[in-house]
Amino acid sequence: MVGGILLLGAAGLPLRAAPDRELVRIGNAPAPGTRLFPNPALISSWWRDRHQPTPAKLGELVQASPQSRARSSTWPGTLYLGMGLQQFQQYADAANWVSFATARRGSDSQVVRRYMQPGGEGLYTPPPEQQLVYARGFLCYVYFIRDRLVGLRLVPDPQEQGFVLPQLMALVSAWFPDDTLTVYYQLQPSSQELFVQEALIGQLPVSFQADLGRGRSLPFCRVEIQPGVTLSNPPTRCNLALSVRPPEGQ
Repeated sequence: MVGGILLLGAAGLPLRAAPDRELVRIGNAPAPGTRLFPNPALISSWWRDRHQPTPAKLGELVQASPQSRARSSTWPGTLYLGMGLQQFQQYADAANWVSFATARRGSDSQVVRRYMQPGGEGLYTPPPEQQLVYARGFLCYVYFIRDRLVGLRLVPDPQEQGFVLPQLMALVSAWFPDDTLTVYYQLQPSSQELFVQEALIGQLPVSFQADLGRGRSLPFCRVEIQPGVTLSNPPTRCNLALSVRPPEGQ
């Protein structure tokens, strides 16, 4: 089981279970209280207007964000699934991420979860949009297997205003411009601004499968992100319920 990855799939589309993996089966039944959120195009416009940097006065230094610890307002570095732990650490150090805790699982500690706060760095989505997005408003759990990045789990930072769905889509595109990714997310049901309750980029190690959805029992949405593409109209009616199914023969 050490080194296994928690694969996520839609109900009705069975996944093949590898001997050392567990699968999370996602049902299609809407959870009670699931609602249709406002037009995401309007929310996207609202988010861009709200997060555009204020023009600097003559001689004024431009900051990435009020909480930012990043050394510059924009950052050229990117991530990719499978990158080495040392490579990720170089990115995190340069962008001034803060590490709070590290957890290790397995007899040889091959599975690692790092609890971190991003540095508020600004990144641009790939051309032609080149939308500026900031890595702020959330805390990040970063997962590695055998020193290779397999996934990131994002939750709202209680000391900030949180993060919204258009920001998440832009950030995924800016962070991972060359990857094909599956992204899962929960939306706060009472939010008119599409605030995200939790998001998973990539996969979870089996050892940390209980992390997903631990905050609130809300349904998830799932989207597939292609390289160089920023989704402008992601689904806002989430109806995927999580359930764990062990591999056959286990």
